[in-house]
Amino acid sequence: MSKYKQVKINLTPEHHEQLTDIAIEKDMTLAEHIRSELNIDLKVKPKVRKKRRDSAIFNKADPKLIYHLAKIGSNINQIARKLNTGSVLDRLGLATLIEMRDKIDDYKHK
Repeated sequence: MSKYKQVKINLTPEHHEQLTDIAIEKDMTLAEHIRSELNIDLKVKPKVRKKRRDSAIFNKADPKLIYHLAKIGSNINQIARKLNTGSVLDRLGLATLIEMRDKIDDYKHK
């Protein structure tokens, strides 16, 4: 089995986004798309960890939104940790979690 050489290139964010969008449209990874454009056919595909194809979509999310979602997740973890200690706040914590779940469901269905 032959070894493969890795090539790294620098792209502008615009070029990277353009290539990534085309690769997603073709249901390919970025590397697969570039190899197909260069007519490079690997007999045996290299074993690399595949990046999630939908990660490009998430990378376009508003940083402020990501920050606030992380804060919400942190708050939920704190509530869950408190509930798991068996403290007196069980009912209040459960009601808070249910209210938060309902609000998140409302946002999902908009």
